[in-house]
Amino acid sequence: MIVTTTGLRSLRARGISASSAHRLSFVISALVGAILVGSIQPFAVGAPINYGSHTGTTVSYIDVTEDTTTGDDLPLFGAPIFSADSIDFNPVGFDASAAGDGGNDNTGARLTFMVTSHPGNAINNISFHEAGQATLSGAGTDATSALVTADGTLTINEVDGAAITPIVRPISLSFTPSGGDYLLTTDGGGLPFFNTAWAGSLGVNVAGILTAEAVPFTLGASKISIDLVNTLTAASEAGTHSLISKEDFGGISIAVNQPGGGGGPEIPEPNALVLAGLGCWVVGVLGRRRSAS
Repeated sequence: MIVTTTGLRSLRARGISASSAHRLSFVISALVGAILVGSIQPFAVGAPINYGSHTGTTVSYIDVTEDTTTGDDLPLFGAPIFSADSIDFNPVGFDASAAGDGGNDNTGARLTFMVTSHPGNAINNISFHEAGQATLSGAGTDATSALVTADGTLTINEVDGAAITPIVRPISLSFTPSGGDYLLTTDGGGLPFFNTAWAGSLGVNVAGILTAEAVPFTLGASKISIDLVNTLTAASEAGTHSLISKEDFGGISIAVNQPGGGGGPEIPEPNALVLAGLGCWVVGVLGRRRSAS
């Protein structure tokens, strides 16, 4: 962009000196040029939000990040609340709504993060829980509906602190009631109004995956990554309304293996070793006495 002589005169007319006007015109031209070539990026609505990392009791959550999959403004999951080895989210405006126009609305967000165990621990199980509400109303058919899904992948990256060839497993939450799919006529029993609370859950046996893959381990997985896409869908027809909302994503919780706690050989307590040795000594003494008699 070029600031013309007329533009400079306008600046000077506002009491700006010629030298200042030239400097200002140069700055304006430079900024515009930078934007045009992409060196300065405009603010992106719905850009990913990185909530950072958190050190728990026996595991750490690394780069907890949410991103939109449907172009909706963020946040949707909202900032996480950490407690010991768990994360809890209180979703902000995470809903889909369609009203009387025969259209539909999709709202989706991707949640990604990594979990690493502290030395002497390993990730044994990970569980997910979420909940919300679905409301359908009006004189319509099953074309008025609402749906919730949560699918993604779990990847095991390290075992006992050593990198392995990544083991990738699909994950999918199960929903109740009706499998997370709600229909005005079927679920509403023919009434013009239907409302239900819904819940989703998933438990993943990480140690079981290693065993199934014949991966040797002492404690178990020490680094895993999660990529989970949550989607809400609402559909309506003339004279009806559909709304589904996510009200809680509570629960990503971790269960860990500790030394002697599974996955590897049990380590006897010192007292147990002493008792075992004493037992062997008693058996030996009795055996000698029998021989002597």
